Amino acid sequence: MLSFDSNDERGLPRRAATNDVIADLKMELSDADDCIVSLKFGDLETNIRFVETHFHDLKVIIEGGEDE
Repeated sequence: MLSFDSNDERGLPRRAATNDVIADLKMELSDADDCIVSLKFGDLETNIRFVETHFHDLKVIIEGGEDE
């Protein structure tokens, strides 16, 4: 599950935390077998379900490959 908890004193995401979340998102998407990604925003836990075509496109972009 991806977590978006780490904020600075103004409540804004810290740059290092943002980079960690981006790396985690890339790993979560490239490792996922289905079109659902689990997320946590503070106390809220939820899922995002991608349309298969968009999910495939995201994986291709993240993995740096070319579409078939």
